Amino acid sequence: LSQSVPEEEINAYYEAHKADFVLDIPIAKARILRVSTESPHKEELKSLLISDEPAQLMLLDSLSYVLADKYIDYSEQWVNLVDMGRRIGVDYGTILSRLQRNYAEIDDESGRLYMIYFADYMRSGVQAPIEFCQESIKETLISMRRRQLILDLERDLLEQARQKNEFVIYEEE
Repeated sequence: LSQSVPEEEINAYYEAHKADFVLDIPIAKARILRVSTESPHKEELKSLLISDEPAQLMLLDSLSYVLADKYIDYSEQWVNLVDMGRRIGVDYGTILSRLQRNYAEIDDESGRLYMIYFADYMRSGVQAPIEFCQESIKETLISMRRRQLILDLERDLLEQARQKNEFVIYEEE
């Protein structure tokens, strides 16, 4: 059973089942940086974090190894806010409540500051982008293939047994 699913098949399934792909949880493309609340580099790192300039982002990537405890870049992929919150130890409501102009800061108990920049954001209740749904659709299509294969094998076995009169009918006593 092939595990590869052509892009066209994924797109066709998505288009045919759009109503199934409404977001229950907000999603975002984001960058997350954790620094000490006492860091003298917070403002410099913030300006790099919220930039969309490739040179600035390369600098952020380099500086984050030296000046930050953690750097997570989800800016090229969608992530649901529950998973994001889990990664930083808060619920997604806290992230959203602190969000102002695509940026949020959250202190934790250990003297660390999470700086979060949303490059893109989609609220719950809207149509999920296909990029966010691709893995789920792929798993669904493979599961459907697997189920069809089992049904076809059962049907073929039953048909062969019928043709050879190999059916045994057990009656209850």
